[in-house]
Parts: sequence; C-alpha cells; structure tokens
Amino acid sequence: MSKDSMNRFLSNMSHEIRTPLNVMIGMCDIARYHIDDKEKVLECLQKINVAGDHLTKLIDNILDISKIEQGKLLIAEDAFSVDALVEELETLLEPLASDKSIIFSISAKDVVNKQVLGDYSHIMQVIINLATNAIKYTPQGGFVKLWAEERDNPSVDLVTYRFVCQDNGIGMSEDFLAHVFEPFSRADDIRVSQTAGAGLGMSITREIIDALGGQIHIESMKDVGTTVSVELDLKPASGQKPIRDIEAFKRQERRKIQDKKIILIAENLVDNREVAQTLLEDLGFEVDAAENGEEAVDLFIESEEGFYKAIFMDIEMPVMNGYQATMMIRGLNREDSKIPIIAMTANAFAEDKTEAMRAGMNDYLTKPLKMKQLADMLKRWVKDKNG
Repeated sequence: MSKDSMNRFLSNMSHEIRTPLNVMIGMCDIARYHIDDKEKVLECLQKINVAGDHLTKLIDNILDISKIEQGKLLIAEDAFSVDALVEELETLLEPLASDKSIIFSISAKDVVNKQVLGDYSHIMQVIINLATNAIKYTPQGGFVKLWAEERDNPSVDLVTYRFVCQDNGIGMSEDFLAHVFEPFSRADDIRVSQTAGAGLGMSITREIIDALGGQIHIESMKDVGTTVSVELDLKPASGQKPIRDIEAFKRQERRKIQDKKIILIAENLVDNREVAQTLLEDLGFEVDAAENGEEAVDLFIESEEGFYKAIFMDIEMPVMNGYQATMMIRGLNREDSKIPIIAMTANAFAEDKTEAMRAGMNDYLTKPLKMKQLADMLKRWVKDKNG
C-alpha cells in the first residue's frame, strides 16, 4: 500500500471507528445520568449493542483487508452440500428480512450436483455480504431473492455454481457502479448515508471472489433494484460422479414431477386439515399441508414449477389469509403461478365467493367438505395424464 493510500485508509478508519465509539460512550453517559429510568437505560443499551455490532463488523473487515494485502487469505477445500449452505443462509438472513417486512426467498432447486468441495466459510461470507446489502438497501415491503443454480461445465473435474441475489431496492447509478468495488466507496444518496456502513463490504467481496477464482457481475438501476451474480468453479465431492448434461437431467426430473399428483392445502385448524388431507389421499393424491397463507406461499415458492397440481386454500387464517396468499402466488414470476386455487371455507355467502374470485381464486368449496365435492373439483381443474 502506498503512503498516500495508507494515509487515506487511516483517515477513513479514524472516522468510521470514532462514529460508533461516540455512540457507545455517549449512551453510557446518558444511561449513567438516567440510571433510575429503566426504559431510558434499556434504550441506551440497545443503541450501544447496535453500535458495538457495527464496530465489530468494521474490525472484521479491516482484518480481512490486512490478510488480503499481505496475501494471507487462506483458501480451504471442504466437502459440503449446497442444501446445507442454503439452510444456514436462510437461518441467518430470514430474521433480518422479517425485521424490515421484506419478502425473502432462497432456493437451490436448480443445482443438480449438490455435493462439492470448496471454501465453505468464504463462499458463505460472500453470499451474506451480498444478501445483507440487498436487505439493507431494500425498503419495507420489498423483496430479496437468493438462489443457486448450476451451469454446464465442460471439465470432468469441475462443476459451476452461480449464486444470484436480486432485490427491488434503491439500486445504484451507472456512475457509482464504476466505483462499487473500491474501498470506502458509497453512493451519493441520502438513503445510503443514513444507513450504517464503511463501504468496505463489496471491495472485500470482490477480493475473496478473485481468490476463489470466480467472477462477479452486477446489474443495477437506481430506484428499480439490483441483481448480483457470482460464478464459482468447484470440485465434485470425493466419490461423487458429477452429472454432466445438466439440462437433460432437469428435463428428466421435470417429467417425473409432471407425473406426480401432489396437492397443497392451507388450513390453520388441525382437525380440518386432517379431514381435507385424508379425503384427498383417499382420492389418490399426495398432500403437502400449510398452517397459514404465508407458509403456503413459501412451500409454493420453494417447489419446482409444476410440482403442485392445485391448491385448496382456507380463507380465514392467521399470519396471512387466503386472499393475500392467492394474490402473492398470482404475482410470482413463474409459469405455474396460474395454478388452480380453490377456496375451502366455511363462508357460504355470495359476496364471499365474489371476493375469492376477485383475489384470483378459480373455484369455491364450502365446508363441511364431502368426498364427491372434492372429486368433482379435482376432475374439473386437475388434468390426469392417465385419463
């Protein structure tokens, strides 16, 4: 690092470190002066905790930069499953998105060779950096989608994973995109300046991806959103014979899915759920069950396209009702978003049926459910390849 670069680095670090320190020291003083005001003290402790987390992240970033500058970033090679990676990411990121009422989805359904060798911790760090940025700069009620897919790789010794993070957040200008990987680079936007950050995350992310031999690509438009994709070549896990023709394998799997008869039901009451499930199973269908509309939407998003043949949707449910869940499914960018959705409800008035149709449902069943009603409904809406 040159002398000028070092001076600029130290100047930036002084500012970035003093900012959370000022909060921590100031809140300690305020808490001491209001020691008998429990609510005030708790508020101060919460702000100290947030500032402490920010300072910890900043120090971690400085250490990462130091390792990169000295060429001491060690690249490991561990056996791992992409499904385990996705599960851990969901556990870490879902609460952050929920705190901002952001719709978060994550999937690895388009990965065929799931067992690989690679640097699990650094891959995790890269994806977390991208996803936390997306969540940070996406307003309440927006969405952040994260998925892994597999690309064809002509080498018999490698598989290629592509990780994509997409949001409908504040986006970036074309001018800023040219500098996004520079240390301490932050967009000239009040929404960015009001959000904690030192502008080191993307610089470190790029360096790690380079060290892993991968590539990163960003597409963004201000006030529209951002899509970041990362491609990495990984080795198949020991003893694993990789599937080479990815598209042929996917076509085969899609044919298997089309032959299955799987119904999704959303019903919050256990006994009612058991009745619907038993009747459907007696009619020869497999059943997945959700306790509320949100869970039904999550199951649908996580499924392969065409996996479910129809959805039986209760109306009155906690967390998310049937109308809301139906409208969310109809708004998804996937071919099966027009899946038959049948209201399954105790509401028997004409206006209730009208409301269901307005929400995007295809048909209407009133409780109590009868076997013949269900059979007729399935015959009407579910195509049976076997006649």
